[in-house]
Amino acid sequence: MGPHGETASRLSQLPLPDVATLLKRYVEFLDPLDGVDGKETAVDFAQQLTRCLRGGDGEVPPEWRGIAEYFCFLEQYAREYKRICNNLLRTSHMAALWNSFYLGNRSALPFGWNYTLHLDGPSLEQPCQQLNISLPALRAAIIGAASFHLRRLVKNPRFFTLEGQSRLPTSCRVDLKLCRDQLTRLFRTVRIPHLGMDGLRWSCTNKVLILRRGHPFVLDWVSFGAEDDVSGLGLRWLEEVVANARLIDALMCETSTLSLQRENPLVFSSGCRGTWARIFERLWNEGTSKAALDNITSCSFSICLDDEMDPALSLHGGRYPENRYPDINVMYMLNPAGGASCNMEHSWGDGSTMLLVCSMIHHYAVSFCKEYVALDRTAWINSSPDYKSHVRPVQFGPLTEDILDAIAECRQAHQRHVDNTELTVRNICAFGRNEIKRHCRVSPEAFVHAAFHLAQRRLFGDQRSTYCALLMKKYHHGRTETLRTVTQETQALADLVESAENTKAFDQAVAAALQKASEEHRRRIAVCRAGEGFHRALTFLRRLHNVAKERLTRATSPPLTSDVSKALAFVDALFFDSSSLRELSCDYLSTSNITGSGIASFCFTATHPDGIGIGYSLFPDHLTFAFSAHKSFARPLKGTWKNKLVDEGVAKSGGRHICQLYADALEQSLYDLYRLSAVLPPPKL
Repeated sequence: MGPHGETASRLSQLPLPDVATLLKRYVEFLDPLDGVDGKETAVDFAQQLTRCLRGGDGEVPPEWRGIAEYFCFLEQYAREYKRICNNLLRTSHMAALWNSFYLGNRSALPFGWNYTLHLDGPSLEQPCQQLNISLPALRAAIIGAASFHLRRLVKNPRFFTLEGQSRLPTSCRVDLKLCRDQLTRLFRTVRIPHLGMDGLRWSCTNKVLILRRGHPFVLDWVSFGAEDDVSGLGLRWLEEVVANARLIDALMCETSTLSLQRENPLVFSSGCRGTWARIFERLWNEGTSKAALDNITSCSFSICLDDEMDPALSLHGGRYPENRYPDINVMYMLNPAGGASCNMEHSWGDGSTMLLVCSMIHHYAVSFCKEYVALDRTAWINSSPDYKSHVRPVQFGPLTEDILDAIAECRQAHQRHVDNTELTVRNICAFGRNEIKRHCRVSPEAFVHAAFHLAQRRLFGDQRSTYCALLMKKYHHGRTETLRTVTQETQALADLVESAENTKAFDQAVAAALQKASEEHRRRIAVCRAGEGFHRALTFLRRLHNVAKERLTRATSPPLTSDVSKALAFVDALFFDSSSLRELSCDYLSTSNITGSGIASFCFTATHPDGIGIGYSLFPDHLTFAFSAHKSFARPLKGTWKNKLVDEGVAKSGGRHICQLYADALEQSLYDLYRLSAVLPPPKL
């Protein structure tokens, strides 16, 4: 067995916790939350059912035995399904379920992506001037060259060995415990709309989709003896970057006088999936449009050259929906100043793959700035590959009136979504990850989440359910687990901070409480990473429960006994459909962390009407936060900051942008926590 197979064989399948463990985690996550209707009933249900599952039949009423037997049935059903997936299909029990959720989703996608990163990198102005290339063209060419190089690397088995990783730049190395499926799918999948359930097209071409003012073009990437060796960037990588930059520059010149294409069917990919599936099928049955869709869906990734894109607020993905195509796995957006963002459909990638992509792009940009002087500029200053043989416009056939009307409606819906979304980026430069670890002696992740909840308390008066994406990297198709970070310790810490007489000086009690909050945060991470989390198992059991209930209650099934009917009703009312579980699953703060070279900031969308999305990066010397929320946000402001806001003329959350309000509260909470808990060295004389 080669090294590639050896690594694959070491991957573990995602465990399935038993029902008793699931209920234990349910109580742990639920109990510290504020604002939960029926919390005591939910906790009593979980504890009573746990006792029954552990053999307390004589101590509980008969109806509880029926409920316990039903959960045992679901658990047995789940374990058999897991065995079949692991042994026969050689995949995780969550893989098929997650794929069906993703591909079967008929709702509009929130801006198309959940993960969007503002790319960082060195200034390219000097090489652009010397090579006579525009900033966006050179940035796009560096992005494309790095992306194709990375695609070749992950196909090389040596990439997944210790020896291969040691030859790569430190920033471009991967954790070999990471499930390789996340990387091998990179740049290879395009979502194909179908009625009922979407499909996937696997692409292994050198084609890039370029979107410019809503007009699609296919660029055949110029490659000079491309290598997949893990050492270096190749002999002619500089020439590859410049050649493709000149092609992109030529495309920008050719399209400089084009008006905005407002009748591009690709706008549907960000809208209702059912509508897009119906229209895709109609377009596929018309010759010219079929050829256009075939060309577009065979591309490896997409680059959008947008005239009005602020990459620091990149969740909007550009002002115009014509310049968006979230069906493609990876898409980059650039503005005239060379600013860029990377957008990835999170269901076919995760933070690790995005981190690797951005790190490789950053490495290419830094290397280009150092080495471009080695180019023979007299040969390259005005030369360019043949434009017409490498760049092809994509034309759809005639569109019917109803399709044109649907495009107009989709554009309007997109604009409403943009208009109803607030975005704010905030940088904390006084300290970073290193200072938190050195002076506060806690996990930077735990420190930041403690500040999230202190800010919640100050602004809203409570700490409600918070989502944190937790990478399950060692499990085959494990994807992310949901970590809930409100704990009894974050509640106690907020109490102490709010009662502190002086928030500008060290406080031993606050420091000790922060230590406890950090320990509980780490414990929850360890438990969930061991496969004993709550939400993935709940998702699986809920699907099996819905299938079992549908089969038991369908008209052709034998009539249910009274005991079974009562058990189903109890299970729904007290667990699956309970207000407590619904509240626990509400993401009032939806958070995720991606930190690495090449990343300036990271946007993570809000997933609840009254929620705030927080993408954050914890750099060694500074912290960056990007906030998103709906302008229709209606969570009332009831915290200790209420009087302060009233004094400023803000009576309710609509008075000022909620992102700004929460960013202010979080910034103050971060500074207060740091000053109260940091043991700083004495000043030098």
